[in-house]
Amino acid sequence: AESAPVSVSVGPATPHALWRFDEPSGATALSDTTAWHATLVNSPARVTGRINRAVSLSAASSQHLTVPAGALATLQDFTFTTW
Repeated sequence: AESAPVSVSVGPATPHALWRFDEPSGATALSDTTAWHATLVNSPARVTGRINRAVSLSAASSQHLTVPAGALATLQDFTFTTW
């Protein structure tokens, strides 16, 4: 059987930002990898997650998270993972 070369592009070993939401309270979600800490807007609930802690957002209360200006500016390709 013939084989063909495969090219794989691998990103950095460390995520650009990683928010675990493990803080017990407060309006800041610290990033494990950078200083790009997120701000929790309109008091989302901190709850038990699938792994450790999580944040529960309510659309009715316009709850969301924001990241500092420039946090995503240098990224050309990115993925957000949630569950």
